[in-house]
Amino acid sequence: MRLLLNNKRFRGYFLVLTSSNIADSIYFIVLMTYASTLTNPALAISIVTLSETLPEIFSPITGSLADNIKNKYQSLKILAAVRILFYLIISFLVLNHSMILLYCICLLNFFSDICGKFFRALLVPYIPYILTDGQIEEAQGLLGANFQLISILANFFGALLISFLSYSGVSLINVGIFVITLLLVLSMKDSLKEFERSFDKKTDSIKLSVILSHLFNSVKLLYAEKKFFFLAVQFSFINGILNLLIPIISITFVVHKKMIVASYSFSVALFQGIISLGIIMGGLWLLNYFKKIKLFTLIPIIYLFLFALYLFFLTQNALVIGVAFLAIGLLVGVISPKFSHMTLTAFPREILSTISGSSALLLKIVSIISSLLFSSVSASNHLPDIYTFYLLLVLLGAVFGLLSAFSIYKKKQLN
Repeated sequence: MRLLLNNKRFRGYFLVLTSSNIADSIYFIVLMTYASTLTNPALAISIVTLSETLPEIFSPITGSLADNIKNKYQSLKILAAVRILFYLIISFLVLNHSMILLYCICLLNFFSDICGKFFRALLVPYIPYILTDGQIEEAQGLLGANFQLISILANFFGALLISFLSYSGVSLINVGIFVITLLLVLSMKDSLKEFERSFDKKTDSIKLSVILSHLFNSVKLLYAEKKFFFLAVQFSFINGILNLLIPIISITFVVHKKMIVASYSFSVALFQGIISLGIIMGGLWLLNYFKKIKLFTLIPIIYLFLFALYLFFLTQNALVIGVAFLAIGLLVGVISPKFSHMTLTAFPREILSTISGSSALLLKIVSIISSLLFSSVSASNHLPDIYTFYLLLVLLGAVFGLLSAFSIYKKKQLN
């Protein structure tokens, strides 16, 4: 917390990401609630999940573009303005309810998320620029906890807004939040301009051949770090499973209405909040106690909890499911800052956006595949099939992790 209070440049970065994340979190719960009102809610919810996941495919490209763009400040302003425009359009589309309109809304949300990823990629090298190596893990824990706190508050705030405002009204609030993001970027002009000048770039290098070459070289460097690459692939499986938890519980609420607390949107926000609360507690509290524990040790523990969650789903008991969500969140809260610190300190700053984008895609590749498959499985609205799909993904990830760890151990890659 002292870092946030004493470092003006980090504080500006923190506030910019906070405002952007608030807008994203508020509208996720709006889209999920909108989807739940349509004729095939299971399919509609899976489409929303897909629109949130597919932008990860473009993370390496946005990262490589970010590394090769000199005018980062100008690009940040344009991206914030484009997202304002997208949500103005969405505010008109949500005035009516239909699957066709949902497809259009999700398409705009898809492009908005790509802009958001580009926006964040431009700022990735800013952290090692303004902070020392010893401050980075603390900063990542603080940023992770803040992101999850936003998820809790914004989801509940979004659920509250829906209860007395229209979907269009909430969209306009989102527009206002993105306007705040733009104003915050403008307030950071001097610091961002200084950040631009720290790179040895005379002009933007955005030719396709340059981008592809930069991307290829960065991916080679990423693969060369065997331990990092293994962890990224393993966490991709875990992310793929975590990505399905809210869609699964959302569909469970549709089928088993007795589990709903107060209202559907409140219940979804509550369970999202439980995970987020766990991540906050893990990042701010448990991380200090787990500093000497390696990431490899935490992997089998989180798989045990993910398997236990499958059994809890079968009980249809909201309380035990909530406890499992909290435990999983605690573990994610410890794992995430550790892995982010590894990313920011293992590679040169000049290619950090590309590395971050490539690892983000690697971390999300299973999420993308699982979301595509989940949309097919959930179309039947048959809950046992959905639970079985979740179990298979957990078992596949656990087996892959064991085999990979054993292979690396044999090659003496683990310290």
